[in-house]
Amino acid sequence: MHSGQKIVIHCAGTLEDGYVFMDTWAGNNPLTVTIGSGQIPPSVERRLMDLGRGQRSVFTLPPSEAYGEYDPSLVFEVPADAIPNAQDLPVGGFIMVQTDQGHARLKVLAVEGGMVRFDQNHELAGRDITFEVELVSDGTETAIDLERSSKGCSCGALRKSLADDTCCHSDHHR
Repeated sequence: MHSGQKIVIHCAGTLEDGYVFMDTWAGNNPLTVTIGSGQIPPSVERRLMDLGRGQRSVFTLPPSEAYGEYDPSLVFEVPADAIPNAQDLPVGGFIMVQTDQGHARLKVLAVEGGMVRFDQNHELAGRDITFEVELVSDGTETAIDLERSSKGCSCGALRKSLADDTCCHSDHHR
């Protein structure tokens, strides 16, 4: 694989408490990713480089290789009167704002005492993340290859486990 190459993957991301924050298998909706575009963490891209079509891998990344360490300096306050309708901000939710560097996604931590407190950290920062990935397509397969891939399977048994090939159509998951 090379920078700029489009690939198709299935991916699931799980936190250390078992919470699944992403699962493309659930709706059989694989992701199309451009290598080097920043759509997924570079450490996940590197793991995908070792996979052939149809192969899967499960690995856990520390924060430094996933979504970064939590940085307390990215928590800041702004006077509420500087923000139109500050009282209506979704405390605990996220807003998008325009900055000199482009768009930023901010978590609204509190609106109190005439101030609004925001957190600019990625919501998964500071967390170990376990990923399960499958390379569905690297862009080099034929139409027959695609028909035989798990991308076309509707049996619902895609992710029972890496070792379990009990899909009703298991011959095309290999």
